[in-house]
Amino acid sequence: MNASTRTMNNSATGGRSNPFDARLLVGLITAGLLAFVGYILLNAYAPDLQSGRNEGTTHALSRGATGFSAIVDLSRKAGIHVQTRRGNADKSIATRGATLILTPSHDISDNDIAETVRKHDGPVVIILPKWVTGNVPTNPGFVTKKVKQAMPLPSYPPGSFGSNARLSISRSTGTITGTVGGDAITLTLPEQPVVLRADRVQTLAGADDGSIIAASRRSRLIVITDPDLLNNRGIKDPARMRQAVTLIAALTKISPRRTVIFDLTLHGFSNDRSFLRLAMTPPFVGVTLLLFGGLLLGLWQGFFRFGPAVATRRLVPPGKRALLDNAAELFRQAGREHHGGGAYVHMIREEAARRLHAPSGLSPEALNYWLDRFVDSSGRHFSNLAAQLEAARNSQELVAGAQALDDWRKDVLRDNR
Repeated sequence: MNASTRTMNNSATGGRSNPFDARLLVGLITAGLLAFVGYILLNAYAPDLQSGRNEGTTHALSRGATGFSAIVDLSRKAGIHVQTRRGNADKSIATRGATLILTPSHDISDNDIAETVRKHDGPVVIILPKWVTGNVPTNPGFVTKKVKQAMPLPSYPPGSFGSNARLSISRSTGTITGTVGGDAITLTLPEQPVVLRADRVQTLAGADDGSIIAASRRSRLIVITDPDLLNNRGIKDPARMRQAVTLIAALTKISPRRTVIFDLTLHGFSNDRSFLRLAMTPPFVGVTLLLFGGLLLGLWQGFFRFGPAVATRRLVPPGKRALLDNAAELFRQAGREHHGGGAYVHMIREEAARRLHAPSGLSPEALNYWLDRFVDSSGRHFSNLAAQLEAARNSQELVAGAQALDDWRKDVLRDNR
């Protein structure tokens, strides 16, 4: 009957297991730790994981029509020393003197470009933007384009190209020739090329109605007015690819380091060392591993004890003895322990009257005289001992009087036999 009852109870509860199973908790905590570590690593190295291969942008990692990822890959395969710069961490001594290529878009301010030019120690090439792109709602990943007709010339640095410098759309076609870095170059003009007209520039390559590649006479600045000479859209055929690689090789020769650096910081890329990234790199990674190990040991200690648990003593032990001790300690701290003699006399009087069958209704004074009929072996009377205890003025007299009254109680009531 008992077995069947237990079976019915188990069936009624559905045989549910303990939801706080140790293995389940360990698994949840492990998964949480792995997710936390993964979040920290991704947060620390997120800038390096940015591919930048998005459409409609004009930086050196973009594979869109207006990007420059193709010329970067082709130049590297051709043996040209080409680098990309993501942030301040890349602005080291190794980049000094190299040719810095800026590929700004229309939404990048002149101040940001001027600040980047000012901080670089070496020649700077700026490839001006040309196309304005927009997303195609019916084809995700595709963009539309149109020529920006009213394109103002950026003012970086101020006065580099003269006060009357202006950009315009040219109708020239065919090929142009020029000299860049001491190398002769031949370029096929793109569709609707953008040309520069200015009085303070040296034309390195240009059409009849303006400069396509021009160097400022007042600064170490070279401007390429039409990005289609180097972007992904403009070098989609083999002939233009060869011309673009030749142009990049010529740009390296204007630098004593023979290096070209495509800047990405204008487009928001950064790999500057944050606190998290610093904690993940030597020599600080050792301290990070020690802290993580300590965290794991703390979690292990929380689940599995190293030895028996230390028994903690209660501040207030249970029982009547604790209550009496606490009350006595309160009297002692208040300095009034000797005033407890009267209560002790009352307790002994009531006990003796009950056990000796004293008449009921007697007052305390009358009961004292009635108890005087019972004298202990030392000839002491209750009233004398009670008066002595009630008149105690310190703890020593209180203890002596209480001891004498207790001896009378034991003798008269025969509690010591």
